[in-house]
Amino acid sequence: MLSRILFATIAVFAVVAAADREFGVYEVTTVSPTNAHFRGRDLITIKGVGFRTFSQVACLWNHEWSSFDSRIVDDNTIVCETPVLDYSEISALPFTTTLSVVFDGDSSINHIVTENFVFGPALVSFSPASGFVGGGERFTVKGARFSDFKSAAIFFDGKACLSTIIRNDTDIICVVPAGSYDQDAMVTVVFDGQEKTYLHFENTYHYGPVISTILPPCGNFQGGSRVTLAGSNFADPVLGSTVPPVGALPTVEVVFNNRRYFGLDVTFDGSFIVFTTPFIDDNTFGQDVDIYVHFKGINSKVTLAATSFKFRYGPIVYNTAFPLPYLVDPSSFKNPAPSSGHRAGGDIIAIFGCGFSNFTTAQISPLLDVNPNPREFCIRGPNGAGGAQDTLIITGCGDGNVGCERILCYSAPFDCDPADIANGLSVEFRAPSDRFQTTYVLPPPEEDSLSFKLGPVVTSIDKTRGRWTGGETITVTGVNFFSNGLVSSAADPGWTVTAVFADADEIEDPVTVSVKVVSDTKMTFVTPQMPFNFNALVNFNFDSTCENLPRIPFAFTFGPSCSTLTPPNDILSGGRPVTISGVGFTEDGVSGISNIEVRLCNNRLNDLDSCEVFEVPQVTSVSNTAITFVTPSLRDGISTAVGGNRLFGDTFEVQVLFNGVGEVLEDDVFGLLSCDDFRFGPVTSAISPQKGPTGPRGANSPGTKVTITGTAFNDPVYNQNIRVAIESGNNGYIFNTAAKVDGFNDQTKDRRITFSTVWGGVANTDADVVTLFNTCNTTVSDFTVNWGPVITSISGLDGAAINPAGNPNLDVYGALPEGGQEIVVNGLGFNDFPGDDDDFAIRCLIDGVEVSTSTNDDGSQVTCTLPPRSFNTVVNVTLEFGYICGDSDLPFNYLQSLTATQRVIYSPRIISISPDYGLTSGGQQVTFTGEGFNGWDTYICYFGQYSNLQVATVNDDGTTVTCSTPYHRAEFNTDVSAHILLSGIHPSRKVISPVTYHYGPVCSEVLPSVASIAGGNAANINGDGFIDCQDSGPNSPFLNCTFVDVQVAFNYTLNKNNSAVFANNTGLTSTTVGFFAPAAANGCGERPVVSLYFPDAIVSDESRRYVQCTNDDFVYHYGPLVTGYSSQYFRLNTAYGWTDTQVTITGLSLADPSLGQPTCQFGNTTGTTVSVTDETVICSAPQNKWDTVVEVSLNYGNSCKIQDTVAGLFHYGPVIDSISPDFGYVAGETPVTFTGFAFECCGITQYECMFPGNLTDNFSYPTTFAGNTVTCNVPANEKIDVLFNNVGVRFGGSFFTGNDSYHTLTEDNEVLRYYYGPIVTGITPDRASLSGEGDSITILGAGLDDPYFDAEVLCDFFTKTNGFNSTTTASSVDFDSIVCPVPTFNHRCGDFDDIRPRWGRSLSLQQLRPEQGANYWKTGLPARSAARPVLPFSSDGGSTRPQFYGPVVYGPEIISVQSADVDGGISPISESATAIRTRIDGGVFVTVTFDDIQDWVDEGAEDNFGTELAWCLFGNRGSPSVSVITPGSNSITCEIPSGAWRFSGQLSVILDPHADFDTTLISLFDQYWHWLPFATNVNKNLAGPKGYESIVVTGAGFCQYDSVVCTFGNTQGVQADIVNDFRVVCQSPPASPGLAPLTLTFCSGSDCSAVSDNALNTIPVLETFTIAGITNISPREGPRCGGTNLTITGAGFSLFERLTCRFNQGRFESAATLLSDGSVYCITPDTTSDAVSNPVTCVDVALVGRFKDTADIVFESPVTFEIGTPIVFASDPTSAWIEVKTEVVVIGEYFNGDALDIQEGKYKCVFGDLDPIPAEFYYFTEDDNELKTAIVCDTPTIFSEPDLKTGTVDLEIIFACNDAKATVNKLPFTFFQKPDIDDFTPKEGAEVGGTQVVVTGEHLGGGSGYFCSFGTFGIDNQVVSAVWDPVEATITCVSPSNVVSTNVLVDFAISVDGGKTFVRAEEPFQYEDVTRVCGDNDAPGDNPNVPLVPINSSSLLAPSFLLALLAVAFSRLFLF
Repeated sequence: MLSRILFATIAVFAVVAAADREFGVYEVTTVSPTNAHFRGRDLITIKGVGFRTFSQVACLWNHEWSSFDSRIVDDNTIVCETPVLDYSEISALPFTTTLSVVFDGDSSINHIVTENFVFGPALVSFSPASGFVGGGERFTVKGARFSDFKSAAIFFDGKACLSTIIRNDTDIICVVPAGSYDQDAMVTVVFDGQEKTYLHFENTYHYGPVISTILPPCGNFQGGSRVTLAGSNFADPVLGSTVPPVGALPTVEVVFNNRRYFGLDVTFDGSFIVFTTPFIDDNTFGQDVDIYVHFKGINSKVTLAATSFKFRYGPIVYNTAFPLPYLVDPSSFKNPAPSSGHRAGGDIIAIFGCGFSNFTTAQISPLLDVNPNPREFCIRGPNGAGGAQDTLIITGCGDGNVGCERILCYSAPFDCDPADIANGLSVEFRAPSDRFQTTYVLPPPEEDSLSFKLGPVVTSIDKTRGRWTGGETITVTGVNFFSNGLVSSAADPGWTVTAVFADADEIEDPVTVSVKVVSDTKMTFVTPQMPFNFNALVNFNFDSTCENLPRIPFAFTFGPSCSTLTPPNDILSGGRPVTISGVGFTEDGVSGISNIEVRLCNNRLNDLDSCEVFEVPQVTSVSNTAITFVTPSLRDGISTAVGGNRLFGDTFEVQVLFNGVGEVLEDDVFGLLSCDDFRFGPVTSAISPQKGPTGPRGANSPGTKVTITGTAFNDPVYNQNIRVAIESGNNGYIFNTAAKVDGFNDQTKDRRITFSTVWGGVANTDADVVTLFNTCNTTVSDFTVNWGPVITSISGLDGAAINPAGNPNLDVYGALPEGGQEIVVNGLGFNDFPGDDDDFAIRCLIDGVEVSTSTNDDGSQVTCTLPPRSFNTVVNVTLEFGYICGDSDLPFNYLQSLTATQRVIYSPRIISISPDYGLTSGGQQVTFTGEGFNGWDTYICYFGQYSNLQVATVNDDGTTVTCSTPYHRAEFNTDVSAHILLSGIHPSRKVISPVTYHYGPVCSEVLPSVASIAGGNAANINGDGFIDCQDSGPNSPFLNCTFVDVQVAFNYTLNKNNSAVFANNTGLTSTTVGFFAPAAANGCGERPVVSLYFPDAIVSDESRRYVQCTNDDFVYHYGPLVTGYSSQYFRLNTAYGWTDTQVTITGLSLADPSLGQPTCQFGNTTGTTVSVTDETVICSAPQNKWDTVVEVSLNYGNSCKIQDTVAGLFHYGPVIDSISPDFGYVAGETPVTFTGFAFECCGITQYECMFPGNLTDNFSYPTTFAGNTVTCNVPANEKIDVLFNNVGVRFGGSFFTGNDSYHTLTEDNEVLRYYYGPIVTGITPDRASLSGEGDSITILGAGLDDPYFDAEVLCDFFTKTNGFNSTTTASSVDFDSIVCPVPTFNHRCGDFDDIRPRWGRSLSLQQLRPEQGANYWKTGLPARSAARPVLPFSSDGGSTRPQFYGPVVYGPEIISVQSADVDGGISPISESATAIRTRIDGGVFVTVTFDDIQDWVDEGAEDNFGTELAWCLFGNRGSPSVSVITPGSNSITCEIPSGAWRFSGQLSVILDPHADFDTTLISLFDQYWHWLPFATNVNKNLAGPKGYESIVVTGAGFCQYDSVVCTFGNTQGVQADIVNDFRVVCQSPPASPGLAPLTLTFCSGSDCSAVSDNALNTIPVLETFTIAGITNISPREGPRCGGTNLTITGAGFSLFERLTCRFNQGRFESAATLLSDGSVYCITPDTTSDAVSNPVTCVDVALVGRFKDTADIVFESPVTFEIGTPIVFASDPTSAWIEVKTEVVVIGEYFNGDALDIQEGKYKCVFGDLDPIPAEFYYFTEDDNELKTAIVCDTPTIFSEPDLKTGTVDLEIIFACNDAKATVNKLPFTFFQKPDIDDFTPKEGAEVGGTQVVVTGEHLGGGSGYFCSFGTFGIDNQVVSAVWDPVEATITCVSPSNVVSTNVLVDFAISVDGGKTFVRAEEPFQYEDVTRVCGDNDAPGDNPNVPLVPINSSSLLAPSFLLALLAVAFSRLFLF
């Protein structure tokens, strides 16, 4: 019993037996049928929805009777079989009870389907409804479910019907019993004689005559009318003429106002009663009377049937309330006819009714209701009504319409007042004055009135337009165009008709023309000349009597009309043909291509109905029906590089001007025709496909390929940068990129755009699709929008701060394993998910497990309660957000989740230990610093293995634990691990320190750290723990010391044994050890390892006695050590000077007495030592060359050559660093400054700047010196671009000689240069508006105003895109800037330029750049040569390569974005200058400010760039609506659209988006996009045929629907559930194996039955999903001995890794071989060991497959395999000719066995007791395609088996099998012979018999019994036995005596099969009269030559006669 489905986090679910029943909503809508048989097994279908919510159903009747079988067929259908009910359970008929359904066996889910379910029979009708009083009619009861009963009895008022039989389930027949006259008998049916099982009819059976018809239905109101009554049963014998009173006629009784009257002159012919109505002394005019008939006396009254018309005294005017009676089709009734007529009358009008002939014409007046009073409708003549010329007559209706009369007359003339409107029509009857009333008007008020329409009716004109010049004939159709219907004609219609043309605008006066009446239904007129394009309203006047017809006039246009534009839109660029289709363009004979002009009126720029702004295209052709023009170019008359005459999507009213025709209109325009609007721009019309998935989320996902079709896509103006925006479904649009149009720039291919969708829509939403063309006007910013909440941090436990040391992730430590602590998750936007009670729909998960969750008020914090976890567990904290959706049983639907980067760790952590060392004896306080120490059970500190077992102290915030080391539990000088035990119960709860604890002393430094080589220097080792003594106990009198002595050890690595040199301490405290350094073992520079040595410490290893005090960072040094270096001119460890310049070297032990006096070494030269102390050595530099650099060091001889004595570098002479400026005017004289160092050193007194051409050595060049700078003017020059290389400074002084004391390279070997010309450094700004209006670019640099240039400066703008090059004149030029105006209207969107200045110069000047002529522009620098210390020289400082600067980008720039306060908007979650965070559904408005967007403001100029609109995008998400650009403002307001979870997008703005209504496919119409959910995974790809397997589909978007249906192929799943937005669970249906593509169909609402109606919401899941299982096995039977090659067919077999066949519940197995996915085969096993007494057993067959290395899956065959001993069913043929070998096919079962047996031919046929005959085995199929088996063998013959006889023998098959040798049954097989008589002798014999007759012939042998027959078969033949002689091949018999003496010739025949069949001889046998043969004395038979009885040779043994003959023959044999 399936109750509900629980879903786990893995992709499977378990079906459980009992749980909550709220799986889903179900509803029952209908049940059919609502009745059933008592015997049960009727199928009842219950329709509804949600049945698949449950797994089982039971149908209950009366809450107690359960169905045999109840099945949930699909989600909408339940089928039940009704139960069998016993009579004892039936109380009465109809037996009505309740039907209810119970789901899953749970009585609480009990739904009453109906309370009116009927069991048992139902009565429907009976026939006939009446009959004779004496009964006898065959009576049939129609109904249902009669077969529930064995018998039925029908009673008529309790009298039983005769011979009652239940014919079938719906019919009971009987013979009506006798009844009483005029008896209405209740008809009752009683079933099976049970009083409680009866039913009766509501209507009764009538005995006796029934009157059903009365004709006519009315008569004279004074009586005297002959009336006929008809009906049934008038011939009832009880009414016969011989029945007393003999010859009595029926009496007709007429009753009015309860008074009785009797009909007169009654006649009765057995079929009809005719009588005359009596006079009634009362006002009966128009009154109905009751009529009764009495047959044979007063007690036999019969009334007129109530359903018939009553009889009316007086006339009837038939109307819709009282139509003509007995009409077959009452809807055809019309009165009067016709219903309209001519104004002047003359129409023959018929008014239908009854009883008109009872009045004279003078007494009848049809009246027409006209103003002011009703008038006589008919022409009554000059003598009035009834006069000689009265046109009114009364006639019958004809056509056998009994009871119908007509008033016929000519209609009288009337006025058309009102015309075209129906008038009431009535008939007035005038009775004689002696009656109660004299005037009567019919129809009476209580019935429906008649109506008649007067005058002409105009229905149509055949044209709605004509040429304005007139002259066209127009045909008018209608009726009653003649004034009089009798005398009017076309020659004289009786009136004058005119057509009136009125101005529809009521400007012009009406124009009237004559109309010709052609016939009563047709008129014509000729159109007048009217103003061009005049719109007229046309109606007609018929004299002055019938005017303004029709009431709604016809519209008629004078002049041409246009109907369509082809195409209705085209490209913006223009230049393509457009055709105006219409009519009448040239019909006036004046208009043509020469005077027809087309104007395109721009609707955007013109007021309504005006055309002040227009374009005139070229007209290329004109015909009467078409004008073709070519759309003007967008650029016609445009002088700027960009812009045009129109904008994207502009519409133009197309006007056609006919010049020179008609009256002159405004602006000298003659004829003006306004046609449709034409659009310049594309139009989108369709999208395919129209649906697609919303995801999954990914860079190129979902990637549905979509095509948009339309027109005019391929315009070069806008066919690039196409983007398609699809409405997201929840506030915004999704922009798809990479859309492209077919055949780029091929305008013959401009009807298709393709793109791929991207993720992000909302499932189950219909979306608009906007195509944006050429979106290059897109401005991108650095501003980012982030959607959805974000976790910012997790606070420490109990609010404690988190220490980042060693914890960069800021993980939270200290969670207790018992759980229960609260952590606070901080974030933003949590309140984006409010719950039903305004709480957040948020839950907290700790490693995927939900924990208690709470939130604060402002949505910034979520508090989670930690669950229990093991110590040291590290968990992640996740917040899940969402809402409940669908019919999920789960309490929450988790839409999305966020996981914090911080983790929670179930343990504290130790960061550090302080101190991290201590005395070996212990007892010292140690503080562990860390976090998370609050709340633990205990705190026991362990150092190594030991603890003092005292509980440590924890501070309030749990960040420190303080404890003491244990006493005497450590080894000296060891590092041990440290940890804190946090529980006395759980030893694993301990936190280990990341640093170790050191037991023993520690050293910090050795001071001083330098010693002389000879040693003896006093020094101290500083540290701690040098004394380690503790009290021996609380009351101990002595100290317990770990050690009492310490020495200082010096270890030298050069010693082979690495032994140490020891020095005794000279003083010992806890923190200091004094010592005298020993001599160095290895001399100068020795750096030994210095350690403290504790000789009396107890250690396990000798090395532990040493406590090392030096290392790589702190060394102890022997010998001198240089630490510093300086001089007068000193920088970067280099001294600058000349000979005798002093340098100072500082250090330690520089005067080591062991080494002697040091010398100063300058490279390889020794300087002069000036002074030496232990800390300082001063030296003088020796002589050297200019610009030499040497190393300076101290030299102690060979005993101390080490790096420790190197001081630095010494540079001989000054150095230069730079020149400034390094360029200047061409004319020169620019002051420049050389800067360097040490210019004042070395006795320098002279300085000179060095340039090419100024290389003298006399220091004559004007130069100024100041400090380290030298200043001079560069020489004059006439050439631009000249470059001086290796410029420098020459120095002079008393120490220098020659010209080599100069520098042209810097100290870093770089060349100094000087350039003649301007320098350009860059541009500002690098952006300009697209229009360029008022914008300028400033070129930055220096020397830009060089006087060398003597003409204006130009600015060249070079396009880098597809724009236009242009030049502007600089607006200002100064030394460091050139201001360049930006070219206006020269750039398209996306353009960017490079810019360069271009100076003008005089051609007379000497030029270095002659190729530039009178211009000069900057060029690229030449290649630089390698730096060389050479004298200055000049070169070309330019090249032929132009130099450009930029780029300059065109278009606006976004400068700021901030949230805006807009009505309806919401506040952002967070905001900064560069980003905003908002809710997922968006709704935040932002103000986007640009530098300048006024280009997009429509100023009425042709050069503006758009329509003042912008569309904001955030990534690929577009705002829900476009933004408006306001004149004067550079800001727009945008709404942030909906986004996605953890999604961000960069803001960009499309200015002037080229999209509008015509490029939008709107969801209100039939072309739009529909977002679908998507499936990403399914937990398995197959299910079994039994169904009810759980299939989990994951994806997204499911919550947008209320219900879902899973479909597997064509079969609906058992049930399906939307668990949450990401998961759907299906249960597979019971289904036949095969490929069953899995799809999901989602529905809004709980009813998801009409899957076809929801095709739009169907998504594919897995095309290859398979219902794996067995469909069939072949063959289906085989022998017990096995060996049958069994083929198993089905589906899904290839999905398994291993297959096995199992039989009989797994008792037998055989390996299966895979043939294909749908076929395997195996060999059936030997099952003789399983044999039973029954020769046939059925065993189950199963296929076992191993699926994906999991458990075996078993598939059972729907059919069993029959195993048994071979059985034969039939043979073909069943008989054979005994002489011919015949092939016999024996059909049976269980033949197929081992293939080897088949080949060896071990099948044999046995016929009777003859020897077996070898047989062969065959397979075959018939119509059912089921594989069958057969055995084929040949029959024996009498030639192979002489003992073979005719007759039937047993046929069986011998079959080689282990447990059976032959078939278990036998077939009868008949052998027959085909005897043929050649002759018999003699052919006659005596009539007394005894003649021996010998028969010869063919095929006579092998008979089973021989007989002869004499006589005619079946009449007088006699059969006698015969003898077969095989030797002679004859048959011999003796004739019997003749039976009939008169027969002398009789038939002769023989039988060889025991008398079953006979073969007749061709000649008869003749019996001869014995007296004639023998004479009087001869005995019969004495003469053998005389036949006794002749045979009639013409007799034949017909098959129909054969049986009779055989019967006689065998009867006679029996007598013998």
